[in-house]
Amino acid sequence: MMNKVVFNFKSNWFEEGVVNKIGINGLWIYFNIRKFKLQYSSNICVFSLDLLYKEIQQYYKTKNRKYSKSNIREIIFKLKKFGIIDFDRKYNMKNNNDLCKCELLDLPILDKNFKPVSSDDYYITVDTDVINKIFKLDMDERHIITYYCLRKFSNANQITVSYEKMAKWLGVSKNTVNKYCIELEENKIIANQYSRSQAGHKCNSFILTDNKNSDNNKLVSKIAEKNNVKRDIEKIKKELKNKNIKVTNRAFEDVKEYLPYLKDAEKKKISDFKKKHIVYAIKYLYFELLDELKNRKNNSTIEEVATAKEDMINNVNVDKINWGENNPFEKSYYAS
Repeated sequence: MMNKVVFNFKSNWFEEGVVNKIGINGLWIYFNIRKFKLQYSSNICVFSLDLLYKEIQQYYKTKNRKYSKSNIREIIFKLKKFGIIDFDRKYNMKNNNDLCKCELLDLPILDKNFKPVSSDDYYITVDTDVINKIFKLDMDERHIITYYCLRKFSNANQITVSYEKMAKWLGVSKNTVNKYCIELEENKIIANQYSRSQAGHKCNSFILTDNKNSDNNKLVSKIAEKNNVKRDIEKIKKELKNKNIKVTNRAFEDVKEYLPYLKDAEKKKISDFKKKHIVYAIKYLYFELLDELKNRKNNSTIEEVATAKEDMINNVNVDKINWGENNPFEKSYYAS
């Protein structure tokens, strides 16, 4: 893997349809070509197909057939076709080790202070440290391109952009973009604060991690964690409902005959789950404990059964079973 590389590309490639034309795969190949820029040149890269192939494949745990040498060759010619790069037309890349002297086209023009000279030259900065981080989190180039699509608005405190617009820019479906953004948020690379339009419609409002702003990263982590818990709760609710399990205190009452067979550690774990949200406690009880509790009841001695029955007689209401300090069924737990 090469040392850290930082480079810029035009932000208007998204809204002007360039990325849509070359595809997410095309922009990913372009990102990797940029790593081969000559040190003292602003727009010349030198690489062979074999070197480029190895650079791309090192990101994947297993060989990615999508980026075979023949596919990479095809994408490189697509980049040439749409005016992203250029090279001698005699170069056909049939020999994988032949060096290609490639000229980068349509680069942002900057003044001596590295400011764009016109609105057409606004740019997005790509950092290979960010790319490496996203791959280490078991995401891939699709998440990287989605992230840099949002980076287009990096000057804004909050990025308000619809999934429909991003889908059009990236050449994928709205649901696909939604999926990539959720996965980025699950890994706390971005966070969606959500907002309301003047008409009252729910809108995206993204904030992104920034290597130079630790306070911002803490905010991203906090909001992302909150959203991740909400999604997790909704997922568990759906699982429970599909099994016809009530998502209320009644779920415990429905199996109260087995509750006396809980061990102290299990009672505490239910209590801890409940402090997070009732659905976690219900899922733990039904999906992880219930079969074992049934076995304990069936295999109990006469004395143990009698003790359990006495518990049930003395504690008809599940809220009154003696849980000690870790009672997950106290009324106060359900106040929210």
